[in-house]
Amino acid sequence: MIETNKFFFQKQSIIYVIGSIAQASLPFLLIPLLTERMTPKEYGEYSLIYLTASLFGGIFYLGMTSSLSRFYFEYESKYERKAIYTSSFILILIGAGLQISISILFGKYISFFLFNDFIHNKQIFWAFSYNSLNFLILHFVSYLRLKRYALKSVFFSLLIPILSILLIQLTTSIHADNDIILDTYRTLALSNLIVFIFTVINLLNEFRFNKLIFLNEYKPLLKFGLGSVFFAFSQYFFDLQDKLIVEKAVGLEVFGIYAAVSRLAFLSNVILVTPFTFIWNPIMMEFRTKENVQRIFRVASNIYISISCFLLIPIYIFSDNVLKFSIKSNLIPLSDLEIPFLILSSGVLVYGYINIVSAGFLYSRKVYLISFLLIPLLIFKFILVNQFIEKFGLNGAAFASLLSYILLIFLIHFYSKRYFNFKINFTVLIKVILYTLIILPLISIIKHHYNNFIFDSLFSSLLIYLGFSFVYNSFNPRKLYSNIIEF
Repeated sequence: MIETNKFFFQKQSIIYVIGSIAQASLPFLLIPLLTERMTPKEYGEYSLIYLTASLFGGIFYLGMTSSLSRFYFEYESKYERKAIYTSSFILILIGAGLQISISILFGKYISFFLFNDFIHNKQIFWAFSYNSLNFLILHFVSYLRLKRYALKSVFFSLLIPILSILLIQLTTSIHADNDIILDTYRTLALSNLIVFIFTVINLLNEFRFNKLIFLNEYKPLLKFGLGSVFFAFSQYFFDLQDKLIVEKAVGLEVFGIYAAVSRLAFLSNVILVTPFTFIWNPIMMEFRTKENVQRIFRVASNIYISISCFLLIPIYIFSDNVLKFSIKSNLIPLSDLEIPFLILSSGVLVYGYINIVSAGFLYSRKVYLISFLLIPLLIFKFILVNQFIEKFGLNGAAFASLLSYILLIFLIHFYSKRYFNFKINFTVLIKVILYTLIILPLISIIKHHYNNFIFDSLFSSLLIYLGFSFVYNSFNPRKLYSNIIEF
């Protein structure tokens, strides 16, 4: 078995998965807390501010986390690697300062743009501060993963959601009569500030400033990073488009519900995409010049395609329970949200495949080219969402978003292979999609007749096992594992 495959399944990888799930879980865990305390309109306002802060965060983190993973392995000595990390941290710290400054100077204007008033500037300041501190912490955690300090990365990843939820619980109970949106963002900023200080103290020994390395590398770091920013910026609008159209078409309250369902679809990202990314990206960069790189990509592609499609089985089976637990509003019947939840989850998983198919752009340091693919797709998605939401409501908006993601992945793979090409196993892809399309309608018939957690768990496990057996031609667990690696 090749070295990289072992890394996928060794104990340290499991630790990374736990940490990445913890790191990405906060937005999902906040949904039941906030939808219970906020009206749909308040949650809509909270979501718009959150998306806006994420937009600015995507710009002012300057792409340093992506740059760090790209340039880190170009150095051999520990000192030089620490120096390149320190250089990236200086740049991302400057970006965080700029983001917070913009919220202070232009918060009222951002408030007017979003809500046609000047009274949300405090919420915007605290949301921007929270977002800035959060991407600084995630930069630390990414560095720990590059160093393969598994337990430390998991500890800091767990600390963020635990402390945030604890403080939000205390804050909402003490300040029940205050502005809950302001209290929420202020609390999130405070919890991230505490974690940030604690992280800096624990990583002081990792900082090694080298003037020569900084002067030589800050331009390449920024060039690669700003290419990632350009992509993140265009991707943000691409992802946000259906939500903005929903807000304009059906109002802020329904937008709040749709935003909550979109955030719940992020559960797919928490379970699979984020763990896969944190494990895969260092492997992809580290082994890009190895002889077995084609096989590494084929195995990674097979694993991701299979797990992502079969993950839709438990997502659909448990969708009613997830929605009931998370969304505390009666504005729209929860049964009407199951299909949008499934479709949006599919879109998240499809988009996650970009971590594999965009390798050519990453290797050639041309991530910015992806943005040029997004520009015509923005127009396509705008037209598609408008047409679909008018005819099919929220189902249409979600489906238009899914179609746009599928087309985006196709285009990225088509152009990325000019710089690095690997062969997708279309036999696996077709069999996985065929099986999923057959099973999901079957689930829709059965799921409401047997609403039992134990039955649902066993049923979904059985369907997933049968799916792997069908795709990889074996019912024997050991042989099945071998076939997945060697297929």
